[in-house]
Amino acid sequence: MSVSEQFIARVRAAYIRERDAFERRLDPAAATYRPGPHWDGGTVRNGTQRKNIWPGVALKLAQANIDPEGYMTHMFVGKLQSPKPNQIGSPASVEEYREWRTENPRVIARSLIDQHHAWQVKLSTGHDDELGWEPDMYAQEALVDETEDYDVLFRYCMAVRLGFTRIAARYHNGALLKFCHNPVEYEKHWSPFIPAELVEEGKDMCYDT
Repeated sequence: MSVSEQFIARVRAAYIRERDAFERRLDPAAATYRPGPHWDGGTVRNGTQRKNIWPGVALKLAQANIDPEGYMTHMFVGKLQSPKPNQIGSPASVEEYREWRTENPRVIARSLIDQHHAWQVKLSTGHDDELGWEPDMYAQEALVDETEDYDVLFRYCMAVRLGFTRIAARYHNGALLKFCHNPVEYEKHWSPFIPAELVEEGKDMCYDT
């Protein structure tokens, strides 16, 4: 089995994104993480030639039918130290993620119910406050309020449904990545709330191996 250059790039980008976020949670002033020749391949400081590690990691994920974005997010959850690139493709890590993913559908289904309920409560109690905002204005403010417990996919889907194109554009890329964490279950449990266009776009990206 071979993997495309695009899929390899997705694996590397997903790791960098999660590693960078992890380091910045520990130290907001941390420099942007870059793998360097030790993992990307090339000559390291002592003159040793290192092999590019990412094609091998990508192959393991592709063989297990694992999306890199969801996998990398999971790999950094609850960790005290960031996993190194040569640890992320281990058989134990891959198997642990596959077992976790079998439990994840119930979480995905419940997350839409809980977020939609919170949204309904928010709108029913907030638009007539002392600011005198109209309902549409209040809904827009609520969608971009990062203190509210809505994930990026919910924010995008609700923005599309309400016709808030600027807000939808703001969350589009993040929504795609979130969808790719488990495309089958998101399509199953979030349709028709999730736009069909995002589903198709996400499938094209998620399954490009």
